[in-house]
Amino acid sequence: MAEETFLSDDFVRKLTAVGEVDILVGVPTFNNRDTIEQVVNAVQLGLVKYFPRQRVVLINPDGGSNDGTPEAVRNSSIPDFRTLLSSTPLRTIHRISTTYGGVDGRSSAWRIIMAAADLLRARACAVVSPDLESITPEWIEALVRPVYKEQFDLVTPIYHRHKYDGLLVKNIIAPAVRAVYGVKVREPVGGEFGFSGRLACHYMEQDVWHEDFVRARTEIWMTTRAISDGFRVCQSFLGPKIHAHEPARQDIVAAIQEALGT
Repeated sequence: MAEETFLSDDFVRKLTAVGEVDILVGVPTFNNRDTIEQVVNAVQLGLVKYFPRQRVVLINPDGGSNDGTPEAVRNSSIPDFRTLLSSTPLRTIHRISTTYGGVDGRSSAWRIIMAAADLLRARACAVVSPDLESITPEWIEALVRPVYKEQFDLVTPIYHRHKYDGLLVKNIIAPAVRAVYGVKVREPVGGEFGFSGRLACHYMEQDVWHEDFVRARTEIWMTTRAISDGFRVCQSFLGPKIHAHEPARQDIVAAIQEALGT
């Protein structure tokens, strides 16, 4: 059982009210009001279209947004599924937001999502970025199905990239992971992942969440930990990855030191 000391009482009560789930999708946010409705709607459509009978929940760890992002997540709904899908939702899609603070940044969001997966006994989980313009309902199916149907433990993404995009990942990080661990993973630091409930529990058992290498690059730690600890890893094609706003460019030397240090 995941420790609950970093989870607010209100969040735990909301999780308890939901009960056990089959699928959990996490969307960590921070001031993403412009794009979050599109992302949440794509998640909901993907769940209804591909997993209409499963018990599902959307978890939104928010880093203290002041633009109404959590409210947009909680209030997001698709008024008429019949105009978009041949099926209608057979179960309620629960949406729960919680705020985290501190200096751990994105790793705190990942930890909340994994703790929720542990407490809700989720079989399959996925995490997607909140500022995607290219996300479609098919992304949810691509990330969740290998875990839910085929018993994989970690699903890493494959993006359709421009030849000059992601050079650090393609030329240094991915080859380094392959050389050290003997496994070819094209996107070991992708922002989108699928993972099993048992892998989430395994991550929660590691006493490293406040270490600098986990806080700096949580995703690559998740990937290499799953590989080194013998979990089943696969890759799933998602298509182009287009962010609404280009992230601030980090100094290339600092970026290499941070990534390879992790």
